Amino acid sequence: MKFTGSFRQVLRAEAAQTILVCLAIWLASGTPKAAANSLGKANQTSLGQDRPIREAHLLSPAHGWVLAGDHLLWTDNNGGQWNDVTPPLESNRSIDGAFFLDANHAWAIIHQRDEYPEHIYTAVTTNGGNAWSVEPLTTDKDVLEGYANLAKLSFPDAFHGWILLTKTSSSAGSFSYLYSTSNGGETWSRLPDPPVNGSFAFFTTRMGWLCGGVQGDELYVTRNSGQTWAQQALPVPPQMQKAVHKGCYLPSFADSKNGIDVMSYDVTETAQRNSPLLEGTATYTTSDGGETWQVKATEQPAKLGPGAVNIFDSTIVTAYYAGNAIVTAENTRKQVARLPAGVDAPPLVIREITFVDSQNAWLLGIDDCLRQGCTSITALFGTEDGAKTIALLLQNTHVVKAPSGSTPAA
Repeated sequence: MKFTGSFRQVLRAEAAQTILVCLAIWLASGTPKAAANSLGKANQTSLGQDRPIREAHLLSPAHGWVLAGDHLLWTDNNGGQWNDVTPPLESNRSIDGAFFLDANHAWAIIHQRDEYPEHIYTAVTTNGGNAWSVEPLTTDKDVLEGYANLAKLSFPDAFHGWILLTKTSSSAGSFSYLYSTSNGGETWSRLPDPPVNGSFAFFTTRMGWLCGGVQGDELYVTRNSGQTWAQQALPVPPQMQKAVHKGCYLPSFADSKNGIDVMSYDVTETAQRNSPLLEGTATYTTSDGGETWQVKATEQPAKLGPGAVNIFDSTIVTAYYAGNAIVTAENTRKQVARLPAGVDAPPLVIREITFVDSQNAWLLGIDDCLRQGCTSITALFGTEDGAKTIALLLQNTHVVKAPSGSTPAA
């Protein structure tokens, strides 16, 4: 049984469902090193100074990948050991995004710095990173000049894939470029620009979904491989009619017809100005491939920490950090686990959670400290028992540096 998930960078936890969770041990410092024990007793790996964890995805109970800095790491034993499978990079090149379909097929987007316009490359492997083919993606001048060095990829199979490139814009804009391939990434064709930038996923060679926009609340679907997109308006439950903000998530489909999705709603606690926001959610189902959606359940607004949502089959799991603990929620159960003594962690945002079945999952926690001189932390946790217990698999701690050429503040 295959599960798919959807994530947002600062996501809201859904209060409707719930299991529990928690954590494990802080790590030793140093460069990446192998750890050969089982998940629960793993010798966790500490990443080097320039390797914050940017992406982490579990593909099966044993297999998963991590983008740490400009390094791609692969595990065959759920974090017991990590192999560096990074494509060859010249000193002035960086990885902007990656996607692993399985243990053999992977793709990455690379840009070359110190040039204007910067060049964009695709890297493709069909043997698990033992060898990569690196080729220019495009010569389109508007893309090379407007690219913001952030890319997302989606492949429903080894041949058909899409690349979403973020376009530079102000906070009042949300724009992107879209490319597709039908030969595994040997060649790419530019498609019409999507309506917004955001998270996206293709579930078949024709049907894909896009969630994003300036407010992160716009949901679109394509049924012709990305040539055109139609906005989807999910019905707002009565108790959410006064929401001041809503957020979308990518849906999950059990088959071509039956799917599930979630919307988050921010509601003010009182009618007074500057009243605190409460976070509620609504769960939706479809039986016609997303043509129409029905409200399945709602969760009353409550005070929750920012977190992540994972949708798979007919189940929705949420995770968020709260009071020196991590909480996971699924169905009607909820548990809280305190961080063990000696874990020197600031408040974390659970940015991603990936369940591949009812027992096995990864959770990525981040501390988005961008202030010069502060300590920023990223940490990857894993569970093999449905989040009853959680082990720390990878971590990075680094001091935020001033941008190159800048003068420190007095």
